[in-house]
Amino acid sequence: PGAGAAGAPTDPVYAVGISPRPADAAADAPYDGATMVVVSTAAGVWKYERIPEKDALAVKKKPKPRAGTYAFFMRSGAAAMESGMVPATQRERKRRLAPFDKALRDFRYTDALDSALATRRPGDVHAVLSELSRRRGLRAAISDRDERALEPLLSFVVRYVAHPAHSQLLAQVASACADEYGDARGESAVVDELFDRLGSTVARAGREMEEMARIVGMVEAVQCAAEQDGGGGM
Repeated sequence: PGAGAAGAPTDPVYAVGISPRPADAAADAPYDGATMVVVSTAAGVWKYERIPEKDALAVKKKPKPRAGTYAFFMRSGAAAMESGMVPATQRERKRRLAPFDKALRDFRYTDALDSALATRRPGDVHAVLSELSRRRGLRAAISDRDERALEPLLSFVVRYVAHPAHSQLLAQVASACADEYGDARGESAVVDELFDRLGSTVARAGREMEEMARIVGMVEAVQCAAEQDGGGGM
């Protein structure tokens, strides 16, 4: 008989049978996965035996990560539940407010300024003074202070009033302090000394600003003359 593709019979087919095990296998032989296909044709009986490839049919499993590794603790779903270890979720940390922030929230302006001065950090003090100025609560925070409460504020103003980053804001604070406690001169030697130092610092800063302005004017005049000379030469 002739054969078609892959050795298949070309004669008329009478019957086809499929057996889960070879016909000549013993009854008590264990089943090894082989399948017998029997084809009856006019030319005779054809038998085809197919043995499945277990490796191809097997599902490839991803290797489990070793315990203690980063991948082990980052597992999720069923893989984590099998071992009884579920990765803990990180709780969102709430930002802790500084004491001066809490005082500002409660509109306790004097306490807010005192807390900021206690940190001895210029950035925090500047931020609180700026917020007090924005809320129009600067004078409320400065007023009604005794020598002990006024000294840290005046010391800060004297130290940083000439600093470019703080000068504009601290000039307002210095003016408010002078208006509030100017009539109390002579009652405290400490406060009087701080006011004298403040006046000297502001005067020195003013002279420096005038000198700086004069130098800037001279530089601009030189630049203007150089530009004119260059334009005439062309």
